Amino acid sequence: MSEKAEIKANVISNKAIGPCFCKLSLRIPEQYYPIMSRFLPGQFAQVAIENLGSPANPRFSPRQSVLRKPFSFSSVEITKNHIIAHILYCVLGPGTEKMTTIKAGDEINMIAPLGTSFTVSDDLETALLVGGGMGAVPLQSLAEYIHKNHPKKKMIAFIGARAVKGLPFFHTHDHLEKGKIVTEIEEFEKYGAKTYIATDDGSAGIKGFVTELLANKVSELSIKPANTMIYTCGPEPMMKAVAGFAHKNNFKCQVSLERMMACGIGLCQSCAVECSQPGQTETVYKLCCKDGPVFDSAEVCW
Repeated sequence: MSEKAEIKANVISNKAIGPCFCKLSLRIPEQYYPIMSRFLPGQFAQVAIENLGSPANPRFSPRQSVLRKPFSFSSVEITKNHIIAHILYCVLGPGTEKMTTIKAGDEINMIAPLGTSFTVSDDLETALLVGGGMGAVPLQSLAEYIHKNHPKKKMIAFIGARAVKGLPFFHTHDHLEKGKIVTEIEEFEKYGAKTYIATDDGSAGIKGFVTELLANKVSELSIKPANTMIYTCGPEPMMKAVAGFAHKNNFKCQVSLERMMACGIGLCQSCAVECSQPGQTETVYKLCCKDGPVFDSAEVCW
């Protein structure tokens, strides 16, 4: 488990992305640089929301939020002079609705960085990033990391959602490619990752599941398993399908799982993940917050 700290971060902005997503940008004070400078993609934060105010016209019935909530980082910009962290969240209940009241100049208390990260080996040639809805968030930080630290490695991002409004991005644009309209996502394209989109209703990209898009493009582009890694995060049925595709076609695959987390540091034991053991029939339970959230897809008992 990574070294962590309770961090009091300064809010730069809290911007809405469409009807239900928001991007929270935080400036990390200098005293926390030694900790946050070790951040790796896939790690997360436990954010305290207990003392946040409620919106003037709440959509959800207010209730006390004693426990911290886990959030992925979409980007952590690390330079000698500053560290800026970005968290994307979706307003799904009273807790995240309270977060919409956060404004520039406020202070946010969080514990970070937590959990395991995606790993990028030196012999990797191609990274396939497969995200569903909010699962695209940690994959953004992975794309940023690969672009900065492994610029020669090829990246292709496959992003899925039920509809275009379910894509948690500021910047998407369409262009013609081989006579077809292609929707691109700037948040991935700026890191050199070619993007492909699938939506259930066809309102962006192709109509269908992102897993089908992945399989079709791997075949079309003749992508071979050797020196290729699939990285995926999203709804569990989607990740199970991606893991199945990887196993069937001999690709290595890393999955970032989501569980209900009361503490985020391995104390409450509420985020158990059933995992297999090499050469054994008996399974073991690991903790998503401590042993994960990133796992080898082959060890997860789907």
